[in-house]
Amino acid sequence: MIGKVAYILDLPADTRIHNVFHVSLLKKRHGDHVVSEQLQRFNEDGDLMIRPMAILDRRVKKKRNKAITEVLVQWEQTNPEDATWKELHEVQRQYPDFEWRTV
Repeated sequence: MIGKVAYILDLPADTRIHNVFHVSLLKKRHGDHVVSEQLQRFNEDGDLMIRPMAILDRRVKKKRNKAITEVLVQWEQTNPEDATWKELHEVQRQYPDFEWRTV
């Protein structure tokens, strides 16, 4: 802890993220948490690189008068409650090698 509102993380030297963060960035965590020995991967632009781990659900929504399939994606190193809805065709385009099975 640095002062009353900032924390410093003990990160590997080659980490490309700043190691100090403000307490306002924290949120209360409910339930189990995922512990990982590996840091998440980032590309050259500093964007987080995660891959789908599982498809938890699917739904059809209307978008511009068309039916669009969305899937609830659980991402690597995350809990199921952190899954996000994404358009199926976009996820398939971004991750063509992912095995598409619904859990």
